[in-house]
Amino acid sequence: MTLKLTQPPVLRQRILSVLASTESGSLDATEVKNRVNEIYGHLWNDRDREKFLSRPVETKWWSRLGTQHQRMSEDGLLEPHAGEDVWTLTPKGWAADRALTLDGYDRERELERRQQMWQALLYKDGPANVEPSLLRALEIFVGQPGICVPAMTRTPATPDGVAVSLLNTGKHYADEVTATGAIYHYPNTARNGRHDESEINAAKAAFGLGLPVFLITPGSPQNTRTVHRGYIEDMDDTQQVLLVTFADGELPSPPTKGELEAAFKLTDDEALGDYSLRKNRKNQARFAFNVYKRYGTGCAVCGFTVQGLVQAAHLLSKKNNGSDDARNGLPLCANHHLAFDRHYWCIDPDLKIHAKNDGPTLETLAIVRTDLSHLALPPHDDAVTRIWNDWQSRR
Repeated sequence: MTLKLTQPPVLRQRILSVLASTESGSLDATEVKNRVNEIYGHLWNDRDREKFLSRPVETKWWSRLGTQHQRMSEDGLLEPHAGEDVWTLTPKGWAADRALTLDGYDRERELERRQQMWQALLYKDGPANVEPSLLRALEIFVGQPGICVPAMTRTPATPDGVAVSLLNTGKHYADEVTATGAIYHYPNTARNGRHDESEINAAKAAFGLGLPVFLITPGSPQNTRTVHRGYIEDMDDTQQVLLVTFADGELPSPPTKGELEAAFKLTDDEALGDYSLRKNRKNQARFAFNVYKRYGTGCAVCGFTVQGLVQAAHLLSKKNNGSDDARNGLPLCANHHLAFDRHYWCIDPDLKIHAKNDGPTLETLAIVRTDLSHLALPPHDDAVTRIWNDWQSRR
């Protein structure tokens, strides 16, 4: 049996425990990692102790604690402005540690419950085209709109509960659902109280705990439902979306900060290493999610923002073995995506936009940008250089 890296929720709990053991709730980053290792080091397995080929002095548990620091800061558990060298608990972080101490969330029991729900659904001839009443009977979905949060999952450690399923009706949100995953929009129903916020927090809890969730889509006929088992792989508060990857087993651990910043892979056949184990878990929606997370959802060359009409475009195309790294992509409206694929325009290594000499002008194409300097993050130099050289050879 293949060993799995220690899961993110466990790393998070260890960081909380170490920081909460100090009077100030604040320690130097290196000290935090060393104390975690002193207390819990006997629990690391061989995979945790592995070292990166590119960084032979750094173990995976060390790097992954750094990644968890970043995510805890994003979740408000650690001070975001304390810098990389000092980790400091926020009031929310102190409360999270107390909640875990008073009434820790029983992840293993909930994991077993969800596995039983899935097996029962399969036994009842699911998961495709089943009656809604069956989903209610199995407590996969009990009828409320949006995100289903069982009352039993609300504990001091998870006050808003833990999401068990996400409903996609195909009517209200431009969710992108494929055979391998989905981009799911946060609920925005303007209901009284804090229902939407609570449901989003419950989805974040499922993400943080690494628990499987069920995405429910319309069946055939329309009055039935089809259920997909998967994991919330990532969440983007800026774009108000989450990424679900469908999987029967457990999803590999998230990439570390070091893996995310690894050398750019322009083509799929270059993708190597542990990160590829997760990246290559099929999910056609992942590339789009990462492109929108990096660049936003407006067309990079005209600013068009109508939801559902902006696409994640590959710079080096898939037919040329271009990778699904977001740095090999841009958000483009359907018109400008098609014009790019037909080589009517291109980007040079200085990120300036050019029209084909014997083709329509940028004005005719309704491209209002002259360059991509407005983007907070640019595409990768290797991708831009490759497509520019290819385009030049066609002129």
